[in-house]
Amino acid sequence: MQLNSAVLFEEENTTGLKNGKITMATLTSLKNIGKEIERKLKSVGITTAEELKKAGSKKAFVKLKSHYSNLCLVHLYSLEGAVSGVEYNKLPEDVKQDLKNFKEGSMNYTAKIARDDDEYIVSFPDKPNINTCGESLEHALEMAKEALNETLVCELECGKYLVAPKIKENAKKGLYAITVNPEVD
Repeated sequence: MQLNSAVLFEEENTTGLKNGKITMATLTSLKNIGKEIERKLKSVGITTAEELKKAGSKKAFVKLKSHYSNLCLVHLYSLEGAVSGVEYNKLPEDVKQDLKNFKEGSMNYTAKIARDDDEYIVSFPDKPNINTCGESLEHALEMAKEALNETLVCELECGKYLVAPKIKENAKKGLYAITVNPEVD
């Protein structure tokens, strides 16, 4: 049996061989991606299905939004569906809510702030890798917002999928809602 010159690998159906060269799948080979969104994605440097999957829906949406101000929530749903291999209208409700929160520009996390001698120590129950402190409660809240935002931007740039946790605000217990708007260049 002789191989066809455009055989697709079965594992993800995204790369193949054509005339002896490895080819990448087109954006339109993904669910929810038509010619117009493909054109827009290419204009912001996302030219293949693999690049879109690597960037993730949120980073791709932020890039698109910086060039095309008329994008709506359905575009973000479509990108997520393309990355996930799901029709955009069949995304789970929690994913849709997370994407809606992201599009609206805010993500809320709970910060735990405890006084320790002459400073306020900040930690995030849902983000244990983030810790900071401040000289006053107001300064600690400011530092918490900065640390959280920088971490989320890094995670987005690395292609991580961000899920906004549930907010548990209770000042008496040292729990404060921190709202950020992570933006990727």
